[in-house]
Amino acid sequence: MNNPEFQPAIVQPRKLGKPVYIFLTVLGVIVCLLSPLAGALLVISLVLYYKYKHLSLPKLLIGILILSIFAGLVLGWGGYRLRYERSLVNYSYSATDEFKLASETVAGGLAFQKPSELSVYYQNYKAGASVAGLSHSVDKDGQKRAISYLAASSTVNTRTQSPQYLELLASTFAKPDDLSYKSFTDPLQKFAAGYLPKTLEVSLSNPKPFSSANIRKNAWRFDLNAQPKSDEQGTPLKGVVLMAAGKNSFYYFMLASVDYNWQANYSIWQSVLNSLKLDQ
Repeated sequence: MNNPEFQPAIVQPRKLGKPVYIFLTVLGVIVCLLSPLAGALLVISLVLYYKYKHLSLPKLLIGILILSIFAGLVLGWGGYRLRYERSLVNYSYSATDEFKLASETVAGGLAFQKPSELSVYYQNYKAGASVAGLSHSVDKDGQKRAISYLAASSTVNTRTQSPQYLELLASTFAKPDDLSYKSFTDPLQKFAAGYLPKTLEVSLSNPKPFSSANIRKNAWRFDLNAQPKSDEQGTPLKGVVLMAAGKNSFYYFMLASVDYNWQANYSIWQSVLNSLKLDQ
């Protein structure tokens, strides 16, 4: 029995070829990304199989699969949040009703059509000035969450009767680099921000002249973009802000909705803007 010819052969662990490793890696990454739980079970199964079958298993393969599991978790959570938000904001408006901004002065009237779902949550008026805030909220997980906002303001001002001042206003809005541009646009930005969640940073685009069947001149449109502030949570908003000069009053008007809802209902928002009536 001491004859070397009768010594038992040593079984060497079998090694899989490179194509097999590549196939397993690709397959494992796909499984881990699509289903992190299934990926975790796959990793455990591979480790146990290769351990008890005395097969070599590259640590790189296990590392790649583990990283893929974490990536799958991140992507899965992101997908869940996206579906959650879209289920929240996927709302279609159709019916509208008229809203008139309350005013103690006949000269300061403002009326428009709005989606019926938007209701008044704040309104105040005094001699020469009137403001109103409206919003639409939906139920989500037992809580009310606002998805659309509207604000309107009128202020009696004799400068509306000054052609020189109106020319200055138009000239300044056409020159964003003008030193006085910010002094004219800051009140509009603050007006919009005052009727939106405080967790959002509100910015306005450069203005463009606005006109409709009811508003022929002295009106400007600003696109609105609201993003969560640093270290704050919130749903991004898109919208529009209008400034218009009537015969006796200046008017501010803001309309905004959560990003996806704004795009999905763009035609109704445009009809609201076109319905604005003021003292021109």
